[in-house]
Amino acid sequence: MKNRNNLHLQHGSALLIADVQNDVQPGASLAVPMSDEIVPVFNLYLNTFSVLPIFITRNWYPVQHCSFGA
Repeated sequence: MKNRNNLHLQHGSALLIADVQNDVQPGASLAVPMSDEIVPVFNLYLNTFSVLPIFITRNWYPVQHCSFGA
């Protein structure tokens, strides 16, 4: 099936969303500049894949993980 985003979706297509977090939004604890601009794109893909599988993952690190180092 074709859609307005020129994606060719078919049986077996799926959307994989990796590690979307509120913490990276402007003003949050891990703020990334302009990260809020991904929200409309994210919503567009969610609507596009609404009749196909959507898988959402998240990273989960212990407090002492090196990702939190300064």
